[in-house]
Amino acid sequence: MQFSIPEHIHLTEIEGRWVLLDCLTNRFFAINKTGAEFLEQVNLCGEVELAIQYISKTYEIPFERAKYDMKHFVRSLSERELVFEI
Repeated sequence: MQFSIPEHIHLTEIEGRWVLLDCLTNRFFAINKTGAEFLEQVNLCGEVELAIQYISKTYEIPFERAKYDMKHFVRSLSERELVFEI
């Protein structure tokens, strides 16, 4: 699973809640803390697998479960054109 986040999509925290803001359409999409941490880790390390390992260790869940959940998370973002699957 590989994806890219368009330059016009920004991850931001507003009053303790995480959102993805589409600066072209002025739409926003609320995400949970885990989703925000995953996207931040992908941005930091540039590797989806390392970001999944981070989520797996942080939340003490099996790697395959984290991978499954993050794959569905990315797919839901892709359907909303907030990320592009490569």
